[in-house]
Amino acid sequence: MKIDKKKLMICINNERNFLISIVKELSNDEWNKESLCDDWSVGEVVNHIMLLDRLPISLGWKSIPKLIFELLFERRLITTSMINWQKKMTSLGIDDAVKRLSKKRNPVRSKFGALGMKFNIIEDVIHTEDIIRPLRVDRTVIHDNLVLWECVKLLSSFQNKKLENIENIDIIFNDEYSMTLTKGFYGKKINKSLNSETKIIGEPIELLLFFSGRPSKVKITKDNLTNKNLKY
Repeated sequence: MKIDKKKLMICINNERNFLISIVKELSNDEWNKESLCDDWSVGEVVNHIMLLDRLPISLGWKSIPKLIFELLFERRLITTSMINWQKKMTSLGIDDAVKRLSKKRNPVRSKFGALGMKFNIIEDVIHTEDIIRPLRVDRTVIHDNLVLWECVKLLSSFQNKKLENIENIDIIFNDEYSMTLTKGFYGKKINKSLNSETKIIGEPIELLLFFSGRPSKVKITKDNLTNKNLKY
């Protein structure tokens, strides 16, 4: 289903405004608290979210050759320069982060149309959950279920090859939003003929967390199915 880019941008902006409201209320102890993302602190995740607001400007034009070199030879999307930038920005504290979060931005991924905007939403929602769950903060922003479901389809179709010993998986939110993933192919939406033995059932955000390798509140009908190999 083709989705209106305006709906995607509304989701991106609403998620950012929610993040700003959270960061404004953080204490120094909460800023330095461990998040759900690797060994990063809450502050480091906040700055990681901002990393692609204006790349490569955010890292400085002089760093572009070094960044390209790292991308080629480190063979990972988060390079040494990016991590060092995060640490430097994190050390500037909460007030500085709020100012930068509030600036007008031009997200890099959003330049690549609806696909890029969906990845933008996936990244922002997952990392915001990385922040609020250890802090036990409730999510107060509500996104369009259609937008979130499209993001679930996109992320799960990239990650399903990493699930071991599983050929087909039914992914279910409700009667309207459900699909079957076939291993080796991108997710295909099948509303009426779900018949796989393995089912993953949950709210869209919980499904995003599952397919990004985070703890989540999904129901799984197969005991040995885990997301331990899923990294995002």
